[in-house]
Amino acid sequence: MQIISVPTVFTCKTPTAGWLNLAQVRQLQFEEQPSPVAVVTWHNGDTQRFFLVKMLKPLSPIGKKPAPDNYNI
Repeated sequence: MQIISVPTVFTCKTPTAGWLNLAQVRQLQFEEQPSPVAVVTWHNGDTQRFFLVKMLKPLSPIGKKPAPDNYNI
């Protein structure tokens, strides 16, 4: 029996940066100041910054908690 190694791929489409493979992310940090960014540390130690675009909040039904802030990379 032969064992076949298949790379793990968890893709995420971004509006401005194309496709990201989330399986290659070691760490993800969010910074709010001076402007909102996501700092990705890849499996090889390289870091990359993605500016976040704040999206409008969806309306919450009456009597429900407000929706959290949504960001897009």
